[in-house]
Amino acid sequence: MGHPKDIFKNRGPLTEQDIQNYLSGKLTDAQRRDIELKMAQDEFNMDAMEGYEEIPSSFSNYEKVQEKVHSNIRKNGRKWQFHHTIILSAILMAGTMLLGPYLFPDHGTNNSMPVAESTDEATLNEINLEEDVVVELSDEEIEAAIVLDELEIVHANEIITTSPVIIESSVVNDPLQEEIAIKESIEIKKVVANTTLENIVVPAKDEIIYSNVPLIYMKNFLLVDYSKIYVDPPTFEKTVITGTSAALENKEDQLGELYETNIYTDTIFYKDYLRETQEKFEQHDFKNALKRYKVILAKYPDDLNAHFYSGLCYFNIGKYDLAIQHFKIAKDHPYNTFQIDAEWYLAKTYCKQGKNAVCKELLQQIVNGGQFYQKQAQQLLESL
Repeated sequence: MGHPKDIFKNRGPLTEQDIQNYLSGKLTDAQRRDIELKMAQDEFNMDAMEGYEEIPSSFSNYEKVQEKVHSNIRKNGRKWQFHHTIILSAILMAGTMLLGPYLFPDHGTNNSMPVAESTDEATLNEINLEEDVVVELSDEEIEAAIVLDELEIVHANEIITTSPVIIESSVVNDPLQEEIAIKESIEIKKVVANTTLENIVVPAKDEIIYSNVPLIYMKNFLLVDYSKIYVDPPTFEKTVITGTSAALENKEDQLGELYETNIYTDTIFYKDYLRETQEKFEQHDFKNALKRYKVILAKYPDDLNAHFYSGLCYFNIGKYDLAIQHFKIAKDHPYNTFQIDAEWYLAKTYCKQGKNAVCKELLQQIVNGGQFYQKQAQQLLESL
């Protein structure tokens, strides 16, 4: 053992290598003692203690260091006990401060300091991600909303009659099936519009939309047929409560013995649920339709049908920001079924908001693209 005066000898500042060596557990007793004396006599101890308070996460290594120092205390006698507590914290914090940039690269970033250009990119990415996450209105907020005037809403018939002919791309190589699909679409439009079925005009080839997923008609609305996409038929579960009638539940006690309350879960197929939802949309019951689209999206967040029609519902109750979010999702969706429609209604929504610069840009894209809504877009563009 060294002379007691060695305790007060100035051993210089603690280095990163000292910390690494100490934590490695490969030092001799003398080498460990030397490092611990450095920690006990250096003013850096105070800084280390302050750092420990600012970075409490470093406590996870405390027990490891504590065990090492206590081992030395047992070996070298009671004279160490005066210093061991401060040694523990100081070694721990010195290691954290020296090695922290490697272990916790994101911790303690000073916002007042210059940051890399990648921070701006990250911020932009975060903004884009936020735009994709739709925070729906609650059912109560939907009920409190006011439906637009009849002259301002997007009517159910308009969605059917003024939209492009959309058929499945799978019929492209079968001219007969392609012709049948086109004719079916036009017939539905004319039935809804109460016009004659004679002299059906086949749209130009470049005006027909070829959906990259299966389609189905419900209440004359064209929809993505998810039953042909999923391996298992999509379903919803509904809690059903049966039992004593409300008219009887406050009667005599013996009625409680005759009627028992039962709670069970009923399975509803996606097609059935969607059909009922489209019926509500057809009847311009936009609020209840929207609530049901929310149910669909809660279980199937990427459901294109629910996103597109939610956008229309939000438009019709004057919630334009939410309409825009849903139309954007429908426009950029991997399933291209409503891409052209969503872009058109997205432009109209921006115009409704008074955001004419964005509206004009989108309308010009539609005009330049020669899409189905080209004429309508040109007319709206000229009116702004």
